Amino acid sequence: MKDVGANRLNDCFVGIDLEWASSVPGNICEIGVVWFENGKEVSSYKSLVRPIHRAWGSWQYLNLPYRLEDVLEAPTFPEVWEELMPRLKGQMWVAHNAASAEAIYLGSALAYHGLAVPADSALYCSLSLSKRVWKEEVAHGLRRMSQKLNLPLNHHDPESDARACGHIVLHAMGASGVHSTMELRDLLRWRPTSIKRIVPTLPETVESGPTMVFGMALSPWESPVPFQGIQPGQRMVLSGLSEAEKHGIREQAKSLNVRHVSTLNAKTNFVVAGELMGPKKLERCRAFGIPILTKREWLEVWQKNAKS
Repeated sequence: MKDVGANRLNDCFVGIDLEWASSVPGNICEIGVVWFENGKEVSSYKSLVRPIHRAWGSWQYLNLPYRLEDVLEAPTFPEVWEELMPRLKGQMWVAHNAASAEAIYLGSALAYHGLAVPADSALYCSLSLSKRVWKEEVAHGLRRMSQKLNLPLNHHDPESDARACGHIVLHAMGASGVHSTMELRDLLRWRPTSIKRIVPTLPETVESGPTMVFGMALSPWESPVPFQGIQPGQRMVLSGLSEAEKHGIREQAKSLNVRHVSTLNAKTNFVVAGELMGPKKLERCRAFGIPILTKREWLEVWQKNAKS
């Protein structure tokens, strides 16, 4: 197998990725698309999408940088699809783990809104492609393949994920010594994934009630005591925040010599929490007299102390 330069590639295809608001099929909340022509990216698109069911899953609460109230203001799927369709018709679409993700969620969204899958388009899986080309790898997830191929990746940003899918195809063409996706499909017997166009059954919508994360009801809170300020060596606990938010706050805390710990007890100096937090942590904050900061309050504290 030999490397093939991008200027020798003769092909057009599309990387596509979806995020969804909950496990309900078709409940899409964001879409990213990246177009490739002759070995190069030529255009990209990303948009939030109004979900078909008013729900927000535990994983979404912890990992996505927006909330249900944000996507409820977004364009509907038919509005987004109408904008995309002229540029998607007749194209080869590529998504990672397509059979378990895009084939189901995209197909259900199309079926729910009475929209057809273009007869001249087909969905292919870059995960199955990766397994065919890089057989020596023990894992072929998008993060792992991006690391192997030195691809920049902001995982679960759908535009970034779609871009990575496209570059996996380009690397696979190079590694296989072919100049088009048609040759790649023929050489590796890489077949399209069937889009499951099935109208989803929507659960009853819950308009109010507690926000559930991992089966636990999160609670609104007020700090039981005032915050007295930062001191080096203090212990900080995080609650009700996404992984991206936690990562940022942990890095900021390091710069102030503040330790992030996972256990909340009498030795904890303060908590930084989202708009909601676990009831057990809230109860301990009240019992031990531990101050709670909002994300904005923490940022103000960090900025003030970082300058001094």
